[in-house]
Order: sequence, then structure tokens, then C-alpha cells
Amino acid sequence: MSFDVAVVGAGAAGAATAYQLALRGRSVVLIDERALPRLKPCGGGMAASVQRWFPCDLSPAVDRVIDRVRFTWCLEDPVIADLPGESPFWIVRRDVLDGYLADQAAAAGAERLEGKAVDGLSRHGDGWELSLGEKRLYARSLVLAHGSRGDLVNQLGVADPQPRLASALSVEVEGQVNEPQTARFEFGLVKHGFCWCFPRSGGYSIGVGTFIGRTVADYDQVLTTLLPSLGLDPESGQRRQWPLRVWN
Repeated sequence: MSFDVAVVGAGAAGAATAYQLALRGRSVVLIDERALPRLKPCGGGMAASVQRWFPCDLSPAVDRVIDRVRFTWCLEDPVIADLPGESPFWIVRRDVLDGYLADQAAAAGAERLEGKAVDGLSRHGDGWELSLGEKRLYARSLVLAHGSRGDLVNQLGVADPQPRLASALSVEVEGQVNEPQTARFEFGLVKHGFCWCFPRSGGYSIGVGTFIGRTVADYDQVLTTLLPSLGLDPESGQRRQWPLRVWN
């Protein structure tokens, strides 16, 4: 099977790329090693201004509209700011957003291959050959959008030899949401990082990130202080740790 473009990774970036290319008449295959929808650690904050880049309406993927942010230092000295505009800041669920964008790509003509990992990649004439087990695909152009832990860039020899990676923890907590249109950012509990707390339907998406240096925050200690400030049990929540690639 041959395509104009093969997009590896059906997250928001990959699915949006496949969608835009398919709209422009390119033959596209969108590949992901996992079936959609699938959970992905992500706070889910997204600027509503991205809507202008999409012909489709993104509102079906929006869980919450944020119109206020609250900044604190060690949970004290709050600074509260109202955000201008009708919907300046969105909270999305990544499983919903990624699946929705992949659906839009398919509706525009892209082919979806899910639950298929690319285990081989090589040049083929002026294009690319992709191996997915016994299956072979060919594409004139290739887009790699498979995340900071994807290894295909290493196969191509284009990976950063010394990538800068931040460390982050995502916590999904079910519970009563106070101030459902307010996003919170806490800066004093984490050295060289911060915490965020985004309201969503039925609970919160909470994150703790360290973005400078090699010292990783003591996540348990931070959450023991942070979660009770939200009226939540300090042991609650489904927790996932993952690396984030950062740039200067």
C-alpha cells in the first residue's frame, strides 16, 4: 500500500496533521501502536485560540471552559486573574480529543491503522518503507509524532544526542469540584517546577512537574500537601509519571 504521507503517532499532533493533509487531498495513513481512545497522562489545558486552525468545530472535545486562573506560592498569597474573551482556556480529555481528531482525519479521507507498531523504517527510492510486522507500507513523506519516548528518530539518526527531559506526574482524581471554571497553579511546593490543578467533569486533572536541573521532586510529599488544600484525600488519584521533552 502506498500513500503520499505516513503519520506515525495518533496523538493530538499526529491526528491534526493527518486531518489537515487529508483535507488538502493528500493520501494519508495515520498509525498508532495503541487503539483509540486510550488514556494518556496530560493535564489537558489548551488555548481556545487553536480553534482558528481547524475547519471542524472542536467543542465536542472540550470538557471545561476556564475563565479564571489562581496563582499561589506554598498555597498562600493567592493572585487571581480573570481571563478575557468568551472561552480563553479549554480543558480537554486527551482520550476524547485524540480520538475526535483521528475521527475527523478519517472523515477527511485518511486511513487509520491502530494497534500496529512500526518496527522497521528505511528509505525506499525517494520515499519510505514502513514495516508493521508482516505488513509493508510505502509513503513519499513521513511525519513522526509518536512522543518523547518514541525510538524511530534514533533509527533515523536524527535524535538529539543529549535531549533535555523534564519529569512530570499526572494525577486523575474523582471528587467534588470547587470553582469549576478556575485553573490553579502552585509554584512554591516544587523546586524548579510547579503544580497545576485543572477542573474537569467529575474531578480534577492534577500535575506536578520539575523542569530545570536533574533533581526530581518528591511527588508523594508534594501531593500530601497539595491534595488536602483542594479538599481531597492525600492518597487519592490514579497516578502516572512520564518524561517531557523541553527546549531552551
